[in-house]
Amino acid sequence: MARTHRAVVIDEGWRTGSLAAEISARLTEQRFYDLDAPVERVCSVEVPMPYARRLEEAALPQVGGVVAAARRAVGEPLPTGADTPERPPVSGRSG
Repeated sequence: MARTHRAVVIDEGWRTGSLAAEISARLTEQRFYDLDAPVERVCSVEVPMPYARRLEEAALPQVGGVVAAARRAVGEPLPTGADTPERPPVSGRSG
């Protein structure tokens, strides 16, 4: 943060009440005037952790979401359609 004046916090926990929330709050409280952009958080989807591997992958933070948060933090424009974190497709029965 000292060089870029930006922060991206990545956590496999939920966004609400997570370690990422505490770290973001402390960064904002202690280094507010050093930040050039809001602290970005990339967290899991707020659902109970599924047992199935594909659903677990869909619930956890993915590379696309981390890249999107980093780009938002530095003010870089996102490619069209990349404003939401990428999630792998969940295959199911087609009807």
